[in-house]
Amino acid sequence: MASFPTPQAALGAGGPGALIRLRRVLTPQSRPHRALRLGGAAATVAGALLPLLMACGL
Repeated sequence: MASFPTPQAALGAGGPGALIRLRRVLTPQSRPHRALRLGGAAATVAGALLPLLMACGL
């Protein structure tokens, strides 16, 4: 796919960019830092409980 010229209608699906994208997709991703994961979990719980707390008048 990356070795053939790209037709105009393909929106750049081939060429060297395809190889770069493919390597990026296949490279294992590192896990986010523990503080970032905990912060995301806390924000999710707070966002879910906020309407309930406001309805109760707390």
